[in-house]
Amino acid sequence: MYYSTIKWPILMKSLRSCILITALISSNSFSLPTQIIIFPHAEKAINSPHLSAKGIADAQILQNFIMNSPQLKPNIVIANRTPNQRALGSIETCQPIAKKLDLSLQTDFLESEYKKMIEMLLTNPSYTNKKVLICWDKHDMASIASSIKKYNVTETTLNPKGYEAGNLFVFKN
Repeated sequence: MYYSTIKWPILMKSLRSCILITALISSNSFSLPTQIIIFPHAEKAINSPHLSAKGIADAQILQNFIMNSPQLKPNIVIANRTPNQRALGSIETCQPIAKKLDLSLQTDFLESEYKKMIEMLLTNPSYTNKKVLICWDKHDMASIASSIKKYNVTETTLNPKGYEAGNLFVFKN
């Protein structure tokens, strides 16, 4: 009688999930890139989706800083996007870096989807052993950093001379 009250499909689904998670952990599927750099986009113009003149200058300062620091040069460049392209700050800040390094700029995630972006970095094997540069909205910097810190990484803060948009946070695995 007791056995008939057990929800076997639910029990089996839970058991399969536990087995899958155990297999992922034991196979090192949660591999971080060797380096993740996050930073806020440069200043946007008032009443415009684009960078201001100061923002364009900051993007150039950041590009020069990255290009003159071989240890920081990324293999992958990611920027958040906004619905209907209402704000292009992140894209316009790191587009010069991606272009200079002949890399495509990945804009797969909306600014509110930083958790999905972090999950992608952890589970997609194409990011393992890569250096990833991420430009995101400044309001999400603390949450992104907190999500990355959970994986026992070392953190360094850089402040490129003249770059007034904010610090670069470098996480190494």
